[in-house]
Amino acid sequence: MNKPDTKTPVKHASSTPTIGRMNEANIQAVLGASGSGKTSYVMQQLRQHKPTRVLVWDTKGEFAEEGHARAVHSLEELVKLARASESFRLALVPYGNSKQMAKLFDLFCMAAFHLGRLTLVAEELAEVTSPTFAVAGWKKCTTQGRTQGLTIYGLSQTPADIDKKFFGNATLIRCGRLNEPIHAKKMAGILGVPAQEILDMPDFHFIEKNTRLREITRGKLAFR
Repeated sequence: MNKPDTKTPVKHASSTPTIGRMNEANIQAVLGASGSGKTSYVMQQLRQHKPTRVLVWDTKGEFAEEGHARAVHSLEELVKLARASESFRLALVPYGNSKQMAKLFDLFCMAAFHLGRLTLVAEELAEVTSPTFAVAGWKKCTTQGRTQGLTIYGLSQTPADIDKKFFGNATLIRCGRLNEPIHAKKMAGILGVPAQEILDMPDFHFIEKNTRLREITRGKLAFR
C-alpha cells in the first residue's frame, strides 16, 4: 500500500554537521526517469533540513534557478566563496567535454571532502561515472565522507550506467519510475522488487530501501 512521504528512519542533513569518526553515514542514491521526482525530493530535503553548507553539481542549473544555491561559474570561484564564509550554498554548473567534466567533477568532490561539514548534491552521475569507474574525489566522498561530516545525494536517470559501488555505500536508495527495462532491472535487483513495478510507477511515487534496517517502503512525494 502506498503511503505519503513521511520522515524516513535515516539521519538527514544537519544544519550543524561535525567532523569525527562517530558520525553516521548519510548517503542517498536517488534514481528515476526525468519527471519522476528526483530533484523535487532533494530540493524538499534542503528546505526541510536547512543545511547551512551546501555544494551542488548542478547539471541543469535548476538548484540555482530555484533559489537553493548561488550559481558559481568556476571551481576557483566556488572554493574562494566557500572558504570565505562559515555558511554557503553554492551551485556549480559543469562545463567542457566529457573528459573535462570528469576532471572537474573529481576536483569538485575533492573540494567538498576537504571543506567538510556540508551537504553534497551530485546531479546526473551517469555523465561523470560508469559502472566500473568513478573519479577519486567521488570515491573519497562516498567511502570516507562520513568522518568529514558529509551528507551526500547522488542522482541519476540511468542507474545501470553509474558507479555500481555507490549503491553498496548508500544508506538510503530511493527509486522512482524508470522508462527503460535495463535500468528497471538494475534497480529491481538492488531493491528486491519486480522490475515491472518500477516501470509502471506514476510520477512522484517511489520505492525506498533503508540499507541499515533492510526495510523497503513505498510512497508518494508529498509536496509541502
